Amino acid sequence: MKVLVTGATGRLGRSLIPQLLAAGHQVRIVVRPGATTQGTASRRIPPETDVLPADLSSGAGVTRACLGVDVVIHLAMEMHADDDQKLAFAQESTRHLLRAVRGSRTRFILASSFSVYDWRRIGAAVTENSPLLETQHAHGYDGYTRAKVSQERLARRLCKTWNIDLTVLRPATIWSTREEAPDCLGPHFGRLQLVVAPHRTLRLTHVENCASAFVAALDARAIGGTFNVADGFATTAWAFRRASLRVPLSARLAQRLSRGACRLFALLAGGRTLPGLLHADRLHARFHPARAGHAAMTAVLGWHPPCGFEVCCQAPVTPPVEAMS
Repeated sequence: MKVLVTGATGRLGRSLIPQLLAAGHQVRIVVRPGATTQGTASRRIPPETDVLPADLSSGAGVTRACLGVDVVIHLAMEMHADDDQKLAFAQESTRHLLRAVRGSRTRFILASSFSVYDWRRIGAAVTENSPLLETQHAHGYDGYTRAKVSQERLARRLCKTWNIDLTVLRPATIWSTREEAPDCLGPHFGRLQLVVAPHRTLRLTHVENCASAFVAALDARAIGGTFNVADGFATTAWAFRRASLRVPLSARLAQRLSRGACRLFALLAGGRTLPGLLHADRLHARFHPARAGHAAMTAVLGWHPPCGFEVCCQAPVTPPVEAMS
């Protein structure tokens, strides 16, 4: 297939592009107009890819970038922007891409997130049928959560209206050994790691496993489907970072400390935005003990994470081609 990937120089994109190429697909990526190909992230782009300029926010160049592709995989997100900019980018980029492929046979694969679930209404396990966070209830969450909730709803509405084949993948927390410990463990200060609810099983997907799931979603059987992407490893928060200087912190105590810190912050901050870890709903979502897996991916596509936990904990890995086909 000819596949257009947005967000190709991001963490997931850098793992996805080599896997797409290894599986025999043609890959096109978009870069901001005027962006140099000499930047650190751009130098990681394999030379076999087709690189085109396009502004996902304004729509400039998007129609040309989408011309002739079989599938659009939309990963791009403004991670370092403020909350309003995150929301605007998520909506506008999705709208421009879908408008560009309207009337063609091009499929659309959206990278959503576990943040779209309403964690106040989830029990022991989270599945694709778990309750979603309603837009009117998302105002107290961070900009990323609000953006992903809005983006997925918009994509579903426009794809239904314009008769575009949609597949939605919702990755759990993406991790790799090349980066800091995931924030679902708890706050850390240098080597000191506070581990909140240390006995809960983590909801994680290694970046290489996650990329493999997106390659698997090119299968026509994925059309119309929604899939959680989680490794399903039975790894507790306490066991995940064995080398760190760890301090356990119960979820109940974390909530109490958060409430106390909220009151103090309200007195001293003078109306400034509440930090994420001090917000009760965000805290609950991040450290919720619900288990997650990939049962739907397995049932529909026969997909399993190609890399086990011990392999993922070692040096950067590359799954075998047959695991990605």
